[in-house]
Amino acid sequence: MQKIVDVKAHVQSKIRLTVSGCWEWTGSVFDSGYGALSLCVNGRSKTFRIHRLVYEIFVGPIPTGLTLDHLCKNKICVNPEHLEPVTAKENILRGSSFAAVNARKSYCKNGHKFTFENTQREKSGGRRCRICNLQYQKIKAKQYRLEKKLGASEK
Repeated sequence: MQKIVDVKAHVQSKIRLTVSGCWEWTGSVFDSGYGALSLCVNGRSKTFRIHRLVYEIFVGPIPTGLTLDHLCKNKICVNPEHLEPVTAKENILRGSSFAAVNARKSYCKNGHKFTFENTQREKSGGRRCRICNLQYQKIKAKQYRLEKKLGASEK
């Protein structure tokens, strides 16, 4: 591993500026798509997520308990103006995962508004529409009674 004396200068040499304002990292990248930089710290090799390192170089420490959200959604962007310290929950909910997409929904698939009174929480952390669930339970109960009645008439 090469010895890097001036980390800031080295980092700046690996950044490509884009028209969108992103500072794209041109160095190594983790499998996850985030930039990586290996440095020798106290005689040992340590690999850093480069956006975190750049934020700390140009802005300062990342507040304890927070993570950096790429406001531009570009994983190799290291522009501190595109990085915002947020909670892990906030970062996930701002994303495009199924959990994030569903959390942003304010109506169920049948058009009922998710209000405090109309929302049931599941053990898994998900939510369901109380109105739809009641309708579903009524249909299932009716089917059960019909099947029971038909089964009794066959005997």
